Amino acid sequence: MSLEEFTPSVEDSGEAGGKSAESVRESDPVRVARTLRNIKKTRRDEQKSRRDDDSLARVLLALMQTEEYHFLLSSLVPLISSGVPSHFLVGWLSLIFEPAERTIRVRYTSVERADAISPVCESLAEHIEFDEEALPQAVRDRINFWIDDLFDAVTHDPSNIITKKLLTQLETSAYRRMMTDFVRDIFEHFLFSLRIRISESRAHKYSDFILKQLAKRLESVYDAQYFEG
Repeated sequence: MSLEEFTPSVEDSGEAGGKSAESVRESDPVRVARTLRNIKKTRRDEQKSRRDDDSLARVLLALMQTEEYHFLLSSLVPLISSGVPSHFLVGWLSLIFEPAERTIRVRYTSVERADAISPVCESLAEHIEFDEEALPQAVRDRINFWIDDLFDAVTHDPSNIITKKLLTQLETSAYRRMMTDFVRDIFEHFLFSLRIRISESRAHKYSDFILKQLAKRLESVYDAQYFEG
């Protein structure tokens, strides 16, 4: 992670040089104060990122000990290697993996939702095709609850550095494709576990829609002036 640094070069070249030096001296307190603020913000963001990484590591350890979810590793590992922020990954996993949902409750949930309990979904008596209009209310509620958890994860105590990185990744086709595929796999697994069949293409469309909504939410908490001189 880099910081913009300002190091004035002052040369004493007679009257003109003296005037230039005086001008630099007058502006130095402002620049120093700005640099110190940026350093403080960056260190705070780095500390938050480390806490997020620790949370993801605990979730991954539990996931690797649960064979049912090993199918996710092939798409999850490239996302981690590509530097997709940890709290984003935990938010996605929270739909199907209880340790991830518990992490959301402890680390990222807003005060208003701290004691919220996710709707319980029971497996259907027989297989059905996914139909948004006829979707059981409990399933609909659980999906909406998950989306709220996602929003909490990416907007709780937001870091401008991490948010900008994530927005950039969402605008990059290769990253966007990996993320969409991962969310699709989670969405499909959730529905299949309830005996609800959904085509890969349709699951992909829903996943893409969710990512677009998340991008909008990220933009709402992003402060573009953070990086201005």
